[in-house]
Amino acid sequence: MGEVVVSAIVIGITLGVWHDEKQRSIFVGVVCMFLNIFMYLSPLTVMIPNGIGTLSGLFQLALYAWYYRSTNWEDDDNIKKPSEIQFSVQNARV
Repeated sequence: MGEVVVSAIVIGITLGVWHDEKQRSIFVGVVCMFLNIFMYLSPLTVMIPNGIGTLSGLFQLALYAWYYRSTNWEDDDNIKKPSEIQFSVQNARV
């Protein structure tokens, strides 16, 4: 229900305040950017109860750096994909 209310508010503000398509796009893009940041920040605030955004952001960057280094990127290049698909026909009349 909350998503519907937030969407209605954004649509109402967008249509009521801005009459130019470029300004509307910028406003909706900024709103989506902030909602995306809050979506990924909210699980981190559980670990930091006072919700300081700076600490949450630093922790998220540290997690990213930790797992980025441990990822083996070379395995993705060595996967061989079949160049052709072969079908087998059983009990077919010719």
